[in-house]
Amino acid sequence: MRAADWKRLTKPVLDDGWRLSKALAYRIPVGWILHGLLAEDSPANYPDFYLWLVRMPLVVPTDIVDLSWSERFGDSSRVYEPDATATREALAQAARLLSEQGAADEFVVDPPGGVDNVRMQEARAYGLLLMGNAGGAIEVLGRVLRYEPRYPWEQELVQRAEEMWSLVEQGRADEAVRRLEAWRLESLTALGIDVA
Repeated sequence: MRAADWKRLTKPVLDDGWRLSKALAYRIPVGWILHGLLAEDSPANYPDFYLWLVRMPLVVPTDIVDLSWSERFGDSSRVYEPDATATREALAQAARLLSEQGAADEFVVDPPGGVDNVRMQEARAYGLLLMGNAGGAIEVLGRVLRYEPRYPWEQELVQRAEEMWSLVEQGRADEAVRRLEAWRLESLTALGIDVA
């Protein structure tokens, strides 16, 4: 969906606690978790779109919106017509749902469905670190370190996890958290997200 179309669609239903970045509407202020609504084009039913309730940890450097921690609104196959009254009602309902849940700064530990991959394990470890559970972070990072990387991005992930494991193991958790803060800011900048 074009950014202008998304803005036209969301403007009547979102209040001042929201900002837009392309096809993403997100709640401010932004903490460790990005909370928002995302329009994903439906290739089979263009210009219809899927509506996502976005919940994305910001502790791992990224330049894409990772929907691994998010869920589609309605159900997994529901698409919305841009000009339908039901779509505006769904957007308003989804926005209310996110507002009621609040953009809490607690870190998401468990992904929807409980399926973990190495990327989710890395994020989970950093979330445990942010919650003050250094032992849990070390244990989960240990799982990541046992992963056999095959691709360059996997090698970067394992190297990052190894550096963080070493910091936490040496009792330098504060330094590890500062590194997470830097990655959060890098990710927000790459995604075009205003933290205000």
